[in-house]
Amino acid sequence: MKIPKKFLSGLLLSILFLFSFVPVFAQEIDAITAPTGIKAIIVIIPLIVVLVLLFMKVDMIIAGFVGGVLAMIIGGIGLEQANKQLLETIPMMLGITVPIINSAVAMAVFK
Repeated sequence: MKIPKKFLSGLLLSILFLFSFVPVFAQEIDAITAPTGIKAIIVIIPLIVVLVLLFMKVDMIIAGFVGGVLAMIIGGIGLEQANKQLLETIPMMLGITVPIINSAVAMAVFK
């Protein structure tokens, strides 16, 4: 008796979904203010660049990289500070399983 792949992937997904609930508590955000004036328009430029590149059928990784570099330039973040923030946040990102499961579901659906 051969078990269909869709059944196995659904079973695996449901098992992952059952064991993926991890309580996550966000830090209080008090000091963040939204940009105003011309800066509010400037901070949207990386998003617009990424969308334009994606509509031009450029690879998603390249579009994201270009948008990220542009955002770093606009925000005044250097490589040293970006590397420090990346190394600090990777353990927290791997602790949150919901985006990982969402990505797995999206890959399974669109394959």
